[in-house]
Amino acid sequence: MKPILGSLLSFFLLYLVADFFVKHSSFGIFFETVENTLFGNTEEFLDPIDYAVFLEFWHTEIFFTMFIVFLLSTVFIRLFATRKIFLWLLNSFMISALLSLIFLPLSYFYHFDFLIYGFIFAFWSWHLIAILISILSLKRFYFA
Repeated sequence: MKPILGSLLSFFLLYLVADFFVKHSSFGIFFETVENTLFGNTEEFLDPIDYAVFLEFWHTEIFFTMFIVFLLSTVFIRLFATRKIFLWLLNSFMISALLSLIFLPLSYFYHFDFLIYGFIFAFWSWHLIAILISILSLKRFYFA
């Protein structure tokens, strides 16, 4: 199982890093670009994202986020279940992933800046924690 799980964790690392670049170029990972994507910008002649396109984007985000969260959590729990600090890390990971999925539609439908900031913070948090969890798990697999 070691090679399979090692490959899975390596794939997660690759996916998470690539997701930053994909989101940066398409949806945005900073306040201004996310705001322009969701609501458009009349000065730059940018149209807001279409309702159906947004729902499709959100649907795929839910699927991929939950896929990563559930699989990465099961591996991490198996490796680090006895240490409380790692359980805090895992809970932070799961909560921030869930919050990013909640803040995204709230930002789209309610147009409040703090919701966009919440989405951005949660997005960055869960990605960075997931990268850390993947690295820690790979280290435990191959160097411990």
